[in-house]
Amino acid sequence: MRGNWPIVRGSVRATYRLAKDFVVEEAGRRYVIDHDRVALNVKNFANKRYFVPANGAGDFVGEGLGAYLTIKHHQ
Repeated sequence: MRGNWPIVRGSVRATYRLAKDFVVEEAGRRYVIDHDRVALNVKNFANKRYFVPANGAGDFVGEGLGAYLTIKHHQ
């Protein structure tokens, strides 16, 4: 820490995956505060229904809207 303020570093990530006829959007935000790491990831934030091809067995329905929060503490 510098004085009473923690050192904060942040990053943003956005990915786009092609799923047959359209793009699936995913985004993430990560912060590192001293020895702690907090990350929020959102998958398919447009909540579009899409299909993932399977090896000769037809298609599977892709993952819907989902948000994942991860908190890690390192000593």
